[in-house]
Amino acid sequence: MRIGVAKEIKPQEYRVALTPAGALELVHRGHDVIGHGNEHRRLALLDETSQRAEIERTREFVTAVGGTWALSFPYGSRDETTLRLLDEHDCLLGLTTESRRATEADSLLELPRIDTNDLRLEVVERGGLDGPSAESA
Repeated sequence: MRIGVAKEIKPQEYRVALTPAGALELVHRGHDVIGHGNEHRRLALLDETSQRAEIERTREFVTAVGGTWALSFPYGSRDETTLRLLDEHDCLLGLTTESRRATEADSLLELPRIDTNDLRLEVVERGGLDGPSAESA
């Protein structure tokens, strides 16, 4: 399972769903932890210096917990500068907010995804499930 979580910025910050220790534990249990931004900012609205800092801090966090250096774009926000910086920082994958299955034609730095909010649609409606198994999907 791949899990993206924003990093705590201040000690005892309670706005994030997972602490760095929790992210480390997930990695130890075999999960892939990726970045979702250090401050969860809309990257396309930032200048290059600010984007670079946000990307570097995110990569540092992911590396510190032993995660996979990939980024789920906060709010799906990115621009050509973002993509260039991710490429320069050897980012493996970039996940957008576009909800669909990826194809071979998709750039690895701009992959769509099936969000948990879209999972029922993907499994039940597109998968053709019906009956009792559909209710539990």
